[in-house]
Amino acid sequence: MNKLGSEFFKPIDGFERGVVGGATWRQVLMMLGIFLGAGLSTLIIVLGLPDILMYVMLLVTIPPSAIYGLKKDETLKELLRFKLTQQERSYMTDNEMEENRGNFTQAKGVHEWNDETL
Repeated sequence: MNKLGSEFFKPIDGFERGVVGGATWRQVLMMLGIFLGAGLSTLIIVLGLPDILMYVMLLVTIPPSAIYGLKKDETLKELLRFKLTQQERSYMTDNEMEENRGNFTQAKGVHEWNDETL
């Protein structure tokens, strides 16, 4: 189905059910990713490793798990597919005439008055 940027509601059957305490699998994986990132960054600090490793570890673990857990991956995937797909749209108009340079000039033989009424 080709969408032109419109959002449609998903059917009720498409909703995920709660697994652990009402949280879905996505939310559980998001929490695991956050705890893993926080734990590894704490371990890096305790071991006295450079701070840049901590920042890299946080960037590698937390944003992807948060994007997946909050279901932003679906909207991001749809947005990227819409932006990167080469699209050709045809629009129906009343006038099927080509636009040329000088369309606003009066054509020969056409007057603003009606000769029959004069």
